[in-house]
Amino acid sequence: MSNTILIVEDDKDINDLLNRLLKSKGYDVTQAFTGQEALAASSADLAILDQHLPDTTGTVLAEQLWLRSIPCIFLTAEDSYKTMGAAAKSGALGYLIKPANNQAIIAAVTIAMARAKEIKDLTAKIEETAITSSAVAIIASERRLTLEQASERLDKASEISRTPKLDLARRLIESCNFLGAI
Repeated sequence: MSNTILIVEDDKDINDLLNRLLKSKGYDVTQAFTGQEALAASSADLAILDQHLPDTTGTVLAEQLWLRSIPCIFLTAEDSYKTMGAAAKSGALGYLIKPANNQAIIAAVTIAMARAKEIKDLTAKIEETAITSSAVAIIASERRLTLEQASERLDKASEISRTPKLDLARRLIESCNFLGAI
């Protein structure tokens, strides 16, 4: 991860303070003052959201960012349990209530960045498993093998061709999709 943080805060003074704090700790920072500006940002490893924005709420924005694989934490004056629950439901990895001290902000960012990396790694592992399992199922079906035998065949093909198993699985699935299209 490149440690890029997107700040989404409509109060310019708070936005600028966060910008300076995070940059002093070595983070790359992108500033946004509205939900639209946040969505226009190309990418980030983490977003820090205020709940009350001029054009949307932090919880709505968190859901939209989550779909773009950008996790978030909240830094907001909103201290209602309803909003905290909505933030958690939207995928927030942390929730701080203003005013928060610098140590708490940096701690929350550090923890959220670590959790975001874990989530990204687990998601990639799940995707790899799904692709490989699909390829094994195709081999088993086409060659009338058990899943174990088909898995062994894929392993052997990977070894012989010196091609990673995942790459072979992807190629097999792409070939089947292509043949199914003709």
